[in-house]
Amino acid sequence: MYVAEEGGARIQKLSSLGQPLTQWGTRGRGPGQFNVSYDLALDTTGNVYVSEPNAFSPPNDRIQKFSPSGEPLAQWGGPGAGPGQFNQPTGLTVDSKGNVFVVDSTNGRIQEFSSTGQYVAQWEGPLGGFSFTSKIALDDHGNMYVSNGNQVVKLVVR
Repeated sequence: MYVAEEGGARIQKLSSLGQPLTQWGTRGRGPGQFNVSYDLALDTTGNVYVSEPNAFSPPNDRIQKFSPSGEPLAQWGGPGAGPGQFNQPTGLTVDSKGNVFVVDSTNGRIQEFSSTGQYVAQWEGPLGGFSFTSKIALDDHGNMYVSNGNQVVKLVVR
């Protein structure tokens, strides 16, 4: 089990009994550092993806990818509203093919990336954009579920 410590700017890996096995991260802007480690998701090989919204100035607004042991493998994003940029990346999930789906909260959209961070696509919610969005999930049938205010929106991805 992995835990993103939002205030602690680190990731912890815990045993099934809750005992710490390893941890990584310090406060900062470099690879393996966080201003805020908000949410995380794992791919089928155990790599860990972490979202980092803009809690401090200058903002990181990025996604970082780590090996199961915490070695930095990739990072992408940065502040902005263009494809591949973020304004408050919050929830994220990874599909069985390794594609990463990120809630770009303040920009009101979901962005999809390859496992290496290449921009693939984006979706906007009803009425021109999602609002108050923080979490996302995928099912085995290609449906995406996004928390949007006080409701859940279902989108067909493929």
